[in-house]
Amino acid sequence: MSGGQGHKLLEAQLAPYQPATFGFTPENFAEAQKIIAKYPAGKQQSALMPLLTMAQEQNGNWLPVAAMNYVAALLEIPVMRAYEVATFYTMYNLKPVGKHFIEVCTTTPCWLRGSDDIIKACKSKLGIDVGETTADGQFTLVEAECLGACVNAPMLQIGEHYYEDLTAESVTKMIDDLSAGRTITPGPQNGRQRAAPIGGLTTLTDSPKAAPKQKESASEKTSTKASAKSGPNTPNQDEPKARPKATRSPTPVENVPTSKEAKAGKTAKTSTASAKKVAEPAAKRTTVPKTPATSPKAKPAAERKTAPAEKRGEKAPPAKVKAPAKPTPKKK
Repeated sequence: MSGGQGHKLLEAQLAPYQPATFGFTPENFAEAQKIIAKYPAGKQQSALMPLLTMAQEQNGNWLPVAAMNYVAALLEIPVMRAYEVATFYTMYNLKPVGKHFIEVCTTTPCWLRGSDDIIKACKSKLGIDVGETTADGQFTLVEAECLGACVNAPMLQIGEHYYEDLTAESVTKMIDDLSAGRTITPGPQNGRQRAAPIGGLTTLTDSPKAAPKQKESASEKTSTKASAKSGPNTPNQDEPKARPKATRSPTPVENVPTSKEAKAGKTAKTSTASAKKVAEPAAKRTTVPKTPATSPKAKPAAERKTAPAEKRGEKAPPAKVKAPAKPTPKKK
């Protein structure tokens, strides 16, 4: 496809009237900056889709060219990147739509369940064809691809809400309520609970039965009777008693010495003990004399030899002078 053909195709999708300018409100601009800040520098293009969605919501649920150009300039990307995204995804409306934007799913599951009847009912009630908007600007009718609620087919989407399990009658009533300004409840329109089976439960319909009691053996019966006699609060004598756990009083952290402090304290105790021992008087000391294995017999006093006084450093006593012997008288 040439560039000219692509330009003509784009023009065919756009609304004839296009506003000249567009800009975010201060609140939306601040929110856009928060979204852009989620992505690293140079990757701002990742914020394109949320910003296009914000621009569409601000502009009455449709996206003009000026809004695409504004978002592209804000993200500093070529405008063609914004056009590519806006024309590819059906979530972006390139033309003005009604206040109530009705998207009817016509994919295979919904078609098998009667989506054609839903389209006919909408056309008949609104007086418009698919892709058109009512004169009062309240309703726009379009066909949509699969919306992912196949189990509740047929269904349609209005704005952000799903309406499921539809019939021609229920769709007609919904349009009447919206025209009168009444609120309609999203979800299944036939009373079904979400996606539960329409006809009720088909499995697990029986209530659960209690398990049969097993027969007790003779020993189990004996123990049961013994426990019943002893009472509910009386411990069974046969059961071993649990040993009480020893409780240790916690040691304060500040009283626990470090390894260096313990070594220093031990040295101080040793030096103190030795100092006390030196300071004790000699009288208090008790010494046990060593007994030799074989003690020699004591010599008599006559045999003991003593060193002269001069050698022992003592003064010698004066020498005794013997008196002259008396003459013995002669016998006559």
